Amino acid sequence: MLSNLPPIVLASSSPRRAELLRQLGLEFTVVAPRVDERTIEDDEANDLAVQLACAKAADVAMQVAGQSPRPLIIAADTVVIHRGMRLDKPTKKDEAIALLCALSGSSHSVATGICLMLGKERKVLSALSRVTFAELTEGEIEYYIATQPPYDKAGGYGIQDWIGTARIAAIEGSYTNIVGLPTCQLYEALRSIASGTDPDIRL
Repeated sequence: MLSNLPPIVLASSSPRRAELLRQLGLEFTVVAPRVDERTIEDDEANDLAVQLACAKAADVAMQVAGQSPRPLIIAADTVVIHRGMRLDKPTKKDEAIALLCALSGSSHSVATGICLMLGKERKVLSALSRVTFAELTEGEIEYYIATQPPYDKAGGYGIQDWIGTARIAAIEGSYTNIVGLPTCQLYEALRSIASGTDPDIRL
């Protein structure tokens, strides 16, 4: 559906973002960014997600510098905020259990920032969704962690996993944003770039 775009580089090692891009009908290569997400802080979830996405785009831009034709870099980062606190990716089982216990029976925000970069030009997007969990039992938490380890997921869960299907009671906003990429917004931005009507990135 989208033509006239330069080669696309996905600045993310997330298999979920890669799958969403494929579902949009895009061909791309993947270059993993070398950014320590925990070193960047901001009080606003949307702003933090955008800052992280821009840092990833800038790092990958350096990695592919000199590539011809110039690639269009798509970088994204997703931030989970619960009661004013940022919930990062758990690194061990105890952390995953603690995160899911905190989310149980409550609502939280999921913000994704996107940075599109072509040479020195860039465009930023952001989306915010609200997720409400049902009450989780100890057995459900143990089952989820054992069967679908959440160690590469912000907040300690994936909405596309069993826990999202069985124990998420309500969603406000974009579902794909919670997965890691607000695809409707991204598609609209790419379409405007391809048509030459985007004010921020000109082919």
